[in-house]
Amino acid sequence: MRHDPLVKAVARALRRRCGYRHADHPEVLVACSGGGDSQALLHALDALSGCRGWHERVVVGHVNHHLSDQADEAEVFLREQAERMGVGWVCRSVHPDRHGGNLEATARRQRHAALRSMAREAGLGVIALAHHGDDQLETMLMRLMRGSSPSGLAGMAWSRASRRGDLRLIRPLLGVTHAEVVGFLERWGIVWFEDPLNSKPDLRRNRLRREVLPALRASWPRGHERALEAADQLRAWSGWMRERTRAHADLFVASEGGAVLTAERGALAGVQGVELEMVLRERLLEAGVPADRLASRTTRQVVACVGTGVASPREWVLACGVRVALDHRSLVIRRCS
Repeated sequence: MRHDPLVKAVARALRRRCGYRHADHPEVLVACSGGGDSQALLHALDALSGCRGWHERVVVGHVNHHLSDQADEAEVFLREQAERMGVGWVCRSVHPDRHGGNLEATARRQRHAALRSMAREAGLGVIALAHHGDDQLETMLMRLMRGSSPSGLAGMAWSRASRRGDLRLIRPLLGVTHAEVVGFLERWGIVWFEDPLNSKPDLRRNRLRREVLPALRASWPRGHERALEAADQLRAWSGWMRERTRAHADLFVASEGGAVLTAERGALAGVQGVELEMVLRERLLEAGVPADRLASRTTRQVVACVGTGVASPREWVLACGVRVALDHRSLVIRRCS
C-alpha cells in the first residue's frame, strides 16, 4: 500500500504543503467518521507510519453525532478496526440539535471542538482532516455565493494552527479528488460508511455536489486543481493584508477582561476602507464570530457607516451573540456573555 498513488500524494502533501515534521509530532490524530474520505486518509497515514522520516503511530479520533441508525454501528466498527490495525483509539459523543437551525454547521462545530479536546487530552499536536479537492471547490463556491471576504474565498488551508496555537490542523488530501479516494478504497478493499448528512437533498452543499459540480467537471475535469491554485493566491493576498492590518492592532482597546473591544471613531476614519475591513474582521473573529458565519457584507456595512459620519447610533447582532455598536464617538465590539 505504501507505493499506492494516493499514499504517495499524501506523502508529498505532508512534506510540501502541510509542513509536517515527524520530529515535532511523532503521533497524529486522524479525524475518522467511518466515511470513505476519512477511511482513505487513515489507511494512507497508517501505511506511512513507522517509515523513516514519518510519524511513528496514528490515533483514530472518532466523534459520534448520533444522527443515524448506523452511528453506533460505525463507532463499534471503527474501534474494532483500530484494534486490528494496532493504532490508537479515542472517541467522543455529541448530540447536535436537530431543530436548532443549520444542523450541518452545528455538527461540524461540535465535531471540531471534540477533536481538539481529544487531541489535547492525548497530548497530540496534529489533527489530520480528510477534506479533498472536491470539498475545496465546493467550499469556495459556497463562500462565493455568500459574498465572503478574500480570506474566506481562499477556502480551506492545507495547514493551520488552532486559535490557541497549541494544535495544527492539516489536510493532506486536498490535492486529490473524491473519485481518486474511491479508487484507493476499492483497490484495497477498504470498507466505509456513508455519512447520513450526504443523503439530505435539502442541504445546499449536497445540491451543489449533485447538480452543479458534475456540470463543472464535464467542462473543467481538473477544476479542483485550478481552485487550489486560486486558493493559494487568495491566501497569500490575505496574509499580506493581515500583515498590514497589524499596524492598526492598537486601534481597539480591550476592557472587562477582554469581553469588550472599543475603538475611537475618529481613529478608525483615518484607516483605508479595505484595511479597516480586515482589522474589523480580525477583531470579530477574536470576539468569537465563526469565520464561516462572518459575511464580508457585514464588515463592509459597518465600515461604510464609520466612513460616512452617520451620527445616529447603529447596532449589529452577529453570530454567537457578538454585538457591534457604533455611535458618534466609538465603535464597540462586545462578546456574548
